[in-house]
Amino acid sequence: MRGLRAPRCLLGLWGLWRLWGLMVACLVHGLFPGFAQAQTLDIQRAQRWTLDGTLEVADVRLPDLQLARELTTAQGRRYRIEFDRAALTRVLDEDRGLPVSDRQAPVGLYIERACSDLTVRLNGVLLHRNLRPEFNRFQDCYGPQLVSVPWPVLREGVNELELEVSGWPLAWVSTARRAMGLSDLRLGDFEELKALHRKEKVLSMDLPAIVSGALLLLGLLTLCLMAFAPRQRHLAYFGAVTILWAAINARGWWSLPVDSPVLREGLLVVMVAAVSWAYQRFVLLYADLQVKWLDRFGTGQLALMPLLVAAAGSDRLFSVTTFGNLCAAALVGGSTILFLLHAMETRRRPMKGMAAVFTLGLVMVLLELVVGLGLVEAQATLPLRWGIPLCLVLIGALQMMEFGRQAHLLEGMQRQLEQKIELAKEEIEANFTRLAEDRIEKVTSVERKRIAADLHDDLGAKLLTIVHTSRSDRIAALGREALDEMRLSVRGLTGRPMELSEALADWRTEAMTRLAPTGIELEWPLQLEDLPQVLGARTMVQTTRILREVFNNLIRHSQASNCTVQTQVHTDHLTIEIRDDGVGFEIERLGARQAGLGLLNMQHRARQLQGECLIRSEPGQGSHVRLSLPLQVAAPTS
Repeated sequence: MRGLRAPRCLLGLWGLWRLWGLMVACLVHGLFPGFAQAQTLDIQRAQRWTLDGTLEVADVRLPDLQLARELTTAQGRRYRIEFDRAALTRVLDEDRGLPVSDRQAPVGLYIERACSDLTVRLNGVLLHRNLRPEFNRFQDCYGPQLVSVPWPVLREGVNELELEVSGWPLAWVSTARRAMGLSDLRLGDFEELKALHRKEKVLSMDLPAIVSGALLLLGLLTLCLMAFAPRQRHLAYFGAVTILWAAINARGWWSLPVDSPVLREGLLVVMVAAVSWAYQRFVLLYADLQVKWLDRFGTGQLALMPLLVAAAGSDRLFSVTTFGNLCAAALVGGSTILFLLHAMETRRRPMKGMAAVFTLGLVMVLLELVVGLGLVEAQATLPLRWGIPLCLVLIGALQMMEFGRQAHLLEGMQRQLEQKIELAKEEIEANFTRLAEDRIEKVTSVERKRIAADLHDDLGAKLLTIVHTSRSDRIAALGREALDEMRLSVRGLTGRPMELSEALADWRTEAMTRLAPTGIELEWPLQLEDLPQVLGARTMVQTTRILREVFNNLIRHSQASNCTVQTQVHTDHLTIEIRDDGVGFEIERLGARQAGLGLLNMQHRARQLQGECLIRSEPGQGSHVRLSLPLQVAAPTS
């Protein structure tokens, strides 16, 4: 459970990464603050020729969206455009005072998309040639190109611009973005177009690379959470979605280094199928839903797509891709709709936020499908390239927030559980101690009873023999005292409690027996009512010894003629007060040795019983002993 605190470190890394992304966005915004649209001469009409010099279409509207659909093999086409330098001059605003004849700054030719190889000539002069390896030709399909046109190459009147484009037909690629084509053209000031080119390249090439890295990091973070929450299986599928989509999103600046279109494009088709399957598994597991037909559909399309790609070959690759994208969109749409219905039923707050993001993601997937089919120009929908990654980032953020909230709740439950465990541990230790004490007490009680029996049977019999057979009164008296002390010790060893009324009667009888021969009159009212309190064996023995010490001092030192004993029985304690009319004494003048043998011994015994013994006396005023002891109520008998 303590391991759940570790995801806070991951959440901290995630927060730092989001801050870094915000800084990158601010940097990009700072590079192009309030960028104004460049003043350009737009070219939207051209003639299309074959590479062998045959006119194919006399008037083509740019961007040319139909060429890739018409081609069946990897062929090139030549576009010829005518424009008047006077029109370009008006666009360049020569009214600023610089004569046309003195102009030295180059003109820029901005090509938003030319997929893939590109050669540019102006009036027969080669200006630009971009030939890439076969496996890397698609890199130029996602970013703009800028060609510098020297001003001296422009001639008076009509100029002829010629562009040669070669690439793959639509049937050979997995998406219309990678098919051969040419966008509309712009002629204008080179510096202004250079700023536009830099901005569009960052948006179309550099930032997608950053997004791919961000998605890869998000996927790895999500998979790391599985180490702390292995039961959250949906996190593994979400991590797979983000990592796979990061690889798909990187196709604009990275390509598999193989020349075979089936391997290169087919891999993208299979990755899209894998993304849709992982998304479907993530959504259903997150919502704790079981939809068998949807699981079968997702697993079936994932297993079928590699077979279809291998069987189709390069000539029908786009058709297979279209079928696969439709299946993937259906799988994503079905999973999202089921989740939305479930969210409407549960009405949980995390479900509501996730449902909104899923809905936005479904819209982005459908728009991506439209672009992939080539129904609209890819560059016109550049913001769509950020839609799905943004949705994945939002889903990851919601997952992290929910995971953090659950971790916080679990930590609270953990603290409560630790407190309960600690209380249970203390209770177990107390019970163990009590059981150990009970066992010790039981063993001790057995041993005390054995010793008491031995004393009673052996020593008691011998003392009794001495009392009855001795011819000396002194020895007989000592024997009786020893016999009484032995009986008191036996009573203490047996550990049997004694009713308070019985103990008071025994103390009263013993006191009268001892004081009668000395001539001291004892006034001790008899306790007639039954008392519910009892005295433990130890309390009974110690109290008896305290009272014997009091009466011994009374007989030996007080010279008293009267003694009064008063008892007060309360619910939880007993008070015995003993007064005499003897000569008294000064307690302060008694030596430590004398006090240790008598008075201090009485007080010590009382403290051992959790009671107290107060002694007061003055010369000629007699003495007063007040003994207070705790009591316990007898258990009811059945």
